[in-house]
Amino acid sequence: MHVSVQAADVLSTRRFALSWSPVRCAALPRLNPGEAVRRSHMLPATLVSRFQVLRELRPGSSPAQGVWLVVDRVNARRCVLKCAPHRGLVAAPVLAHLRAHCADDGSLLLPQEQGVVDADCGFELTDTAFDELSDLQTLGMSSLWPTIGTRVVRQLGDALAAIHEPRGGVWVLHGDVKPSNVIATRARGGEWNFHLADFDAALLIDAHATPHQRAARVTPRYASPEILGGGQLEPGADYWSLGMLVIEALLGAHPFEHMSEVQQRSAVVGAWQADTGRIESNEWRALACGLLRSDWQLRWGRTEVAGWLRGEPAVMSEGLRSAKESVATVPFHVTGIPVYSAESLARVALRHWQVVSR
Repeated sequence: MHVSVQAADVLSTRRFALSWSPVRCAALPRLNPGEAVRRSHMLPATLVSRFQVLRELRPGSSPAQGVWLVVDRVNARRCVLKCAPHRGLVAAPVLAHLRAHCADDGSLLLPQEQGVVDADCGFELTDTAFDELSDLQTLGMSSLWPTIGTRVVRQLGDALAAIHEPRGGVWVLHGDVKPSNVIATRARGGEWNFHLADFDAALLIDAHATPHQRAARVTPRYASPEILGGGQLEPGADYWSLGMLVIEALLGAHPFEHMSEVQQRSAVVGAWQADTGRIESNEWRALACGLLRSDWQLRWGRTEVAGWLRGEPAVMSEGLRSAKESVATVPFHVTGIPVYSAESLARVALRHWQVVSR
């Protein structure tokens, strides 16, 4: 029997990195009796007989809401087990659609089993048949971006294309694309691969139904203007989130790093524009500008991202035309901060006016 934990929500709700080798029944780790009792006690009573806890993945877990690395006693598979209120699990219609149409897509990590713990709580189980496993946030996205960036964009582009493909007029909006919902896996010593996971905020969109259901659980700093502002839900909403992930990696910090949630929401639905002046590469600046257009009808999507990956000059030029700032090729440093445009210089000077005025 297969299992289903949102490898996404599991890994997305908490930052962690794991590595292991495949396990056989005879190789199950031995726990001293006291430790076994203590760890088993973290699980809901109805799951203790089925799973052996190897590690707690969410500090302070409780039986009603926790994440654990476990071994299924029936088949000795290592899995990530998530327990949460039912509203924190993937909606059944979304999961059924994804299983029917995207189950074999390697760019996605889908829950394989869902179950009921009690009236208020459920569980999801996801196999972890990888030697190394991490979420993109834990992996050190910014520091590794020069090496992994293009691969991340390519594989997330594949994932979005798969879930956005209309089948009978119905498609899936992920609604919460962010670094902690991107799972990195690799065979030991091999190349990292990146998978979109954690579909607990996903919506099944019927093109013939209006109005669309609204996403109930989103992360404002990655959510698009139309999601936060009540606009039309289109695939472009997920591409905006991809753009936020990209610019965070390129700048080393999220543009809304020091904003409150209210300020983040206000900025996104207002006239906020990404400061791409600090992005040195014309290619990456073009991608960020194309993905972070407030108007979803002008925003880059599947076709433009594919063209960008192929290095098509027309796509690059079109993306760069939306950059509002004139950008220098050599940075000017203020208090050790490199700036590439007049707007960036003004922001840094305003933030550090006491130093600049000396």
